[in-house]
Amino acid sequence: MKPKTKFQKQIVAASRKLAKITDAQIKWAYKNCIEHIGQKTSKGLITCLECNHSWTDKEKKAEHCICPNCKIKLKIEETRKRTFLDYEYLCIVTACEGFQVLRFVYIECKMKKGEAPRYFDMEVVQRWIAPNGKPLKADSNYQKQKKRRKFRPRAAIEPVNAHLKSDFRMHENYLCGERYVQINALLSATAWNLKKWMKNLISWLYNTTVRYK
Repeated sequence: MKPKTKFQKQIVAASRKLAKITDAQIKWAYKNCIEHIGQKTSKGLITCLECNHSWTDKEKKAEHCICPNCKIKLKIEETRKRTFLDYEYLCIVTACEGFQVLRFVYIECKMKKGEAPRYFDMEVVQRWIAPNGKPLKADSNYQKQKKRRKFRPRAAIEPVNAHLKSDFRMHENYLCGERYVQINALLSATAWNLKKWMKNLISWLYNTTVRYK
């Protein structure tokens, strides 16, 4: 959104001086925000999906334990599933140019047995609060109406996407490779258009037949 008011322009100028999120903060989020999994088999073999260390423990039925290798707290899940996904939001409270800033970071972790966990982080939202305790002023009625007009085309497209996924097999790509993902979407859209044309053709033929009778 392009800044228009004096307050918005002040926020944009101050955001350029905002310090980057440090590696120590991200590492803390990886360790404390994400729920680390210990996959347990029916034979009592527990595998830490953080360091892939395995050990046998048939007696304990606790929901949590500490990995003897990396010393991280694990949530025990007795399952045959090999892949896990967990995500959380980290909120960092800081100050910049006299403003209080709430910074929200999206943290994601993909874990698979036998592989190193893959982490991802991205700052998604910033909430700026003025020195007088008031947050950024809300949009006027004119600005709200302008935004609604911009979102109308999106609201019209989203039901089409839902139909393509549920009725035209676009919920999953059955072809392999980056190029074939585009082909799959193209085929789904072509089937959608053909169905619309067939409906119009049947309607036109029916009306023509009734008219000449």
